[in-house]
Order: sequence, then structure tokens, then C-alpha cells
Amino acid sequence: MKNFQIMFYFFVVIITSMNWGQSILSLTYPLGLPQISNSSSAHQMGGVSTGIPNDHNVMLTNPGNLGAINNISFSSFLRIEYLRVNDANSHTDHVSVLPQQVSFALPLGYAGTIALSITKPSNASFKYRTTEPFGRISVHRNGGSNSWQAGIGHSVGKFINIGFAYERTYFTVKQTKFTESKDHEMFEMDSSNLSFRGNGIRLGLLGTIKNFAIGISGNYYFEDNLTYKQGLYSSTSTDSTAYYTSKSTSMQPPPVIFG
Repeated sequence: MKNFQIMFYFFVVIITSMNWGQSILSLTYPLGLPQISNSSSAHQMGGVSTGIPNDHNVMLTNPGNLGAINNISFSSFLRIEYLRVNDANSHTDHVSVLPQQVSFALPLGYAGTIALSITKPSNASFKYRTTEPFGRISVHRNGGSNSWQAGIGHSVGKFINIGFAYERTYFTVKQTKFTESKDHEMFEMDSSNLSFRGNGIRLGLLGTIKNFAIGISGNYYFEDNLTYKQGLYSSTSTDSTAYYTSKSTSMQPPPVIFG
């Protein structure tokens, strides 16, 4: 019986999971690895969802989809990330598990359909460690963007659905770099913290005629404050120094259009 349960769970994981790869070179993008939050069914179709009416898509890529939802709907997507960093003859492996999105929609009859959603549009986490002849270098970066949304959608006639959503976005990247000589005579720790909190709106339109559907949606973000903090500590056998700085500026994420 136990073996049957193991085989059953393994079978469920196989038929409900999917794999794709991303280059860590994308970590040079300021917001980290971009990740389009989508439903599991949309991912199985290559990420297509903007122009497809589907209850599980909720308002993930198109708030206009809410106008086509007539049932209580729930969607979630769990992401398991595996990263291997090669350096000469050595390598490090890193595994992380995080929820990509959790969404819920509730139809209210003639008032339309309301929805709540929590998503992770990007991931900027990275770990690296190497031991060289002269010492050790390690980098630990954690962060990315998270957002929560509240939206409403309504059908206009028989063929058109419209939707609107408010989005609150949080972006944080914390990075710490350690450098230590092999003889322990030199040690340096460089720590930085980048944070941004902003607001945005989303509009979506979804049209359906029998088996034909087309949709378009757009995200617009307002300008808000971006804060950067850095602390640097360095120590040698003869001296030690400490440095701290904090800066603030304004930033406006670029608008996004899905079609």
C-alpha cells in the first residue's frame, strides 16, 4: 500500500509539473529574472493566457478575464528553482521553493466579478561561493519583486469583457559579499539594500465570438521613491575601516502591454 501511494504521488507530480530554463545572465536586469505570473494551465500552453477566457487565469495577465468568470475560482502555482554555478573544476548547487502566484475570484452577479491576487513578477536571488588559492569569496543575494492586486471585471454585452485592477508593488534586493584571504589577514564585507514601493493600475479587454478570442491588457506604474543603502567593512592585520551610505531617488517602472 505504501509503495502504491508513493507511485501515485510521483505520477501526480509528473503530470502536473513543467520545466523551463533561464540564463543567470538575466540577473543583470535591474529587477532580476522576469517571471510572468500565470496559471498552471496557461504555462502548459506555453504561457498563452491574455486572449483566452479561463477561470483559472483569474486576472493574472488580463483583468478583462474577470468579466468572463461566473464561478468561484482559485489558482495557485508553486515554483521550484534549481541553480548550478560552475567555476573551473568546482560548482555549487542551490534549490529554492516559492509560490509564484495565488489568486482568487468571486462573482457577484450583476455587479461583476471581484478578485484578489498575490504574485512574484521577478526573482533576484543568487548564491555563489568559491575558494581560490588566495582565499574565499562568497556572494549571497536575496530579493525580487512582489505584488498584490485587487480587481473587478464585468461583461459588456455578449462578446466583450473588461477589467480593472489596482496593484501594489514591492521590490527589494539585499546583497552581501564576503572576501577573506587564505591567511585570514584580510577580511571585507560589502552589504547593500535596494528597496522600492510603488502603485500601479491595470486595464484589460477580452473579446470572444464562439471559439475565437482576442485580448489585450496593460500595466502602468506611478513614480515613487527608490532607496539604496550600503555598508562596507574592511579589516586587515594592521587596520580596519567602516563605511556607510544611504541615498534616495525616484523611479518609475516601465509600462507593460500584453496581447
